Amino acid sequence: MASFRDTLTLFILFLAFPFSIIGQGWSKLATTNDPPARGEDAIEINAPPSKILDILVIPRYIKEWDDVPEGFTDDQLRLGSVLEWPGHAKLTVTKFEPYKHLKLTLEVTKWEQPIPDDIAYRYDLTEGRGKTTLTITAVFR
Repeated sequence: MASFRDTLTLFILFLAFPFSIIGQGWSKLATTNDPPARGEDAIEINAPPSKILDILVIPRYIKEWDDVPEGFTDDQLRLGSVLEWPGHAKLTVTKFEPYKHLKLTLEVTKWEQPIPDDIAYRYDLTEGRGKTTLTITAVFR
């Protein structure tokens, strides 16, 4: 049987992968007049928000479902944290309310015409009935 961490990691990975494919071609498709594209999914998890948040903000767990730049030494993501892959992309924590909300804003600097702050990933945690619902939303403007 898969562990809690493995299950959550797979959920995040399978949700984030299609968004990353969309994001790679987004710079050629987007104009300022385009409506935002949005993807959202949720899962109910039999765990407290604190346990789920660890997987979203502690680099050793993030590495199980996403890339963390070499040299990133923070023990966890916080409001204002920046993960930067020089010459490629920059991911900034633009909203952080522990055990409730985490928003990451992506700027892809390697695109011919970067679109700053127009790709965002939001993780919302809602606790109820002894379980936590994790909702992941990706918005591409």
